[in-house]
Amino acid sequence: LRQVIEGMETVHFSANASPEPFARGFTHGFTIDFRDAAARDAYLVHEAHQRAGARLVAALEGGTD
Repeated sequence: LRQVIEGMETVHFSANASPEPFARGFTHGFTIDFRDAAARDAYLVHEAHQRAGARLVAALEGGTD
């Protein structure tokens, strides 16, 4: 996505090491740093982000539930 959406600075991937019960079975996650709020807002509605998000949700057992 960084190659097609301007303003994405860094994507961080991490393993969930928290003992708290909020992970709902997820073992990994990611966060994205944006240049500014405008870049973040543009990312949220960008077609490439929408497609990638739909693929991630489709891969999840139970979808967004």
